[in-house]
Amino acid sequence: MNENSSGYVSIIGEALLDPIISLIEKAQEGRLAGANEVQTSVYENGYSCSIILLTVVLLESFITRTKYVMGVSNKDINALAFFKQTFEGNSLYDILYELFVIRDIIAHNHVWEGQVLWDEEGLKFNSTPIHHSEGYGDSKFRNSILIDKRVSKRLSLNLFPTRICWEDAKKVLKSAYKVLSFLEEENFQFCYVSNWTVYYKGDYRNFLDVVDNL
Repeated sequence: MNENSSGYVSIIGEALLDPIISLIEKAQEGRLAGANEVQTSVYENGYSCSIILLTVVLLESFITRTKYVMGVSNKDINALAFFKQTFEGNSLYDILYELFVIRDIIAHNHVWEGQVLWDEEGLKFNSTPIHHSEGYGDSKFRNSILIDKRVSKRLSLNLFPTRICWEDAKKVLKSAYKVLSFLEEENFQFCYVSNWTVYYKGDYRNFLDVVDNL
């Protein structure tokens, strides 16, 4: 073996930091007014969904790294099942569960259908919208949703796609950081999140500081 060679593992997680930060900065340049009963603005919805998708992909990447470092080779165990099995009883599993639910809702664009109307309070549903559960959603979705409010039970994340907004993006970022920090506490080879530095608003900052101050 060449004495200059070294090991290499193809984990993409940290490469997503700069794109996530860029999306956060771009989102903050516009008006982030939150959602009415039916939707938020296309601008806010688009950037919020993009931030959430990349954040959960980053998180899954480091859970995959954890599997690799621990020598878990079972290809049939997904990230959620691995976390639950490996860190049994850890309350972060319930948070991780809902992060994967909102990721799936965005990635698969769950379809709801309903009648809407405008009144003095803005856009509202004229009747309870119907989720096409036969075509969208799995047991994670059904276990997580408060169907009358269309939000998740623990984090109150919007699970109605067009209502996903900046507040949801912030919750996902802060929750993902908790999981990543836990992995680092277990073994810094799993994830070294406390050392992450990003270029944000013209200066280099610790990623945690950016997330904390959103």
